[in-house]
Amino acid sequence: VYTMALYKEQQLELSLREKAEAYPLFHKASIIFSEMSYNGMRIDRDFYMKEKARLVAERDGLIQSLKDFREVKLFSQRFGVEFNMDSPKHVQDLLFGVMGLESKKKTTGGDNSVDADVLSKIDDPIPRTILKVRKLNKVIGTYIDGFAKLCTGEYLHPAFLLHIARSFRSSSKNPNFQNT
Repeated sequence: VYTMALYKEQQLELSLREKAEAYPLFHKASIIFSEMSYNGMRIDRDFYMKEKARLVAERDGLIQSLKDFREVKLFSQRFGVEFNMDSPKHVQDLLFGVMGLESKKKTTGGDNSVDADVLSKIDDPIPRTILKVRKLNKVIGTYIDGFAKLCTGEYLHPAFLLHIARSFRSSSKNPNFQNT
């Protein structure tokens, strides 16, 4: 929305002059971005906190269901530790050791890869569950917790920039609204 508003301002400015001067245009954009950052964007924190609670419950349910799989219980018996899906080594040992699946890809260190691409190609509920948990962790940690950390009261005040991208397009940070 902000980028489109700035685009319209810049198009109007450029169409009014035959030869546009860059400095006034960028100066005006800098002032607009400064005002946008100062005013911020209203965020419904209650909604985000309720959504976080829902996603955490969903994630915890998936983690519990993962522990109930026979193969995961076999992993714990064989290795004498509780399965930790955040450990690539545990996931490797479970999939390629306990379950006997074949690896389709290796890491640079020569180990069996357990990245999202590999897991998504395995037709089994265990890797699908691990992927779902990873996605939920990403949403919770990056977006919900990230937004909550950057909020001031009920507002986010992202920084809008013109000097970062080589193409002179705008960019933003804290949070990066053009990437979320």
